[in-house]
Amino acid sequence: MNQKLAFSLLLAVVAAAVCAACAAAPQERAPLEVALASPPRETMDELIDQTFDSEADGDYEFALDAARRAIKLDPDHPMAHFRHGVLLVGTGSYNEALASYDQVGRIDPSFDDLEYNRGVCYTEMERWDDALASYDRALQQDANFISSHVNRAHTLIELRRFEDAAQAAGEAIRIEPDSELPHQLRGVALLNGGDLEEALREFDACVALASDRGVHHFHRGLTLEDLGRIEEAHQAYLKANELDPSHRGARGGCKRTREALKGA
Repeated sequence: MNQKLAFSLLLAVVAAAVCAACAAAPQERAPLEVALASPPRETMDELIDQTFDSEADGDYEFALDAARRAIKLDPDHPMAHFRHGVLLVGTGSYNEALASYDQVGRIDPSFDDLEYNRGVCYTEMERWDDALASYDRALQQDANFISSHVNRAHTLIELRRFEDAAQAAGEAIRIEPDSELPHQLRGVALLNGGDLEEALREFDACVALASDRGVHHFHRGLTLEDLGRIEEAHQAYLKANELDPSHRGARGGCKRTREALKGA
């Protein structure tokens, strides 16, 4: 055989062997893509905590987003819908809030604070009859929840049911005698209902509990004026105006009583 031809055939055999070896054992190389780690899955407790924390910081947008993520995580979780509703009330989206509360009621009709918070939403909407019905249902769940009694008293005043309002505020006073708001509401109800002496006692109690609040002195002034005790009323209005110069009612009371005293 021709030597050149034999050498060429040998090269061809070697080349083929090398190619076969390369095909059988490809070179190890670095991967082109690196798998990304998935973010940790948020738990329901973490999401609910985020709604509280963000609400406390005034970040309602983030709080609402956390509530929506919680609902997506578990559409039948009552607290997720409840927090969504509370936050919607805080942003003035009352109809949407009521829809969220309806979801809570569908999932758990006896959910704590549902009816009270539904009542708060109706109160913000000035739907007084609906608010009253909600507070009544809230008190069926917890007869000693003072906020339900207080808001019920306020609602009854708006409905001009002054005797019932005084009774509701009295229940709140029974639960927390040293809370000024129930005394104030009972005084307002009694004043509007014409029981001036009892109203004055309630406003005196308010002043004893919080003497630095002008509104309590203003209410004392109104009651004393209606009782015909003009000098005392004038002093009460002066004190209210001193504590709260922006209170228009106090300024008006000062003017009226001052003129009445001049004409006496």
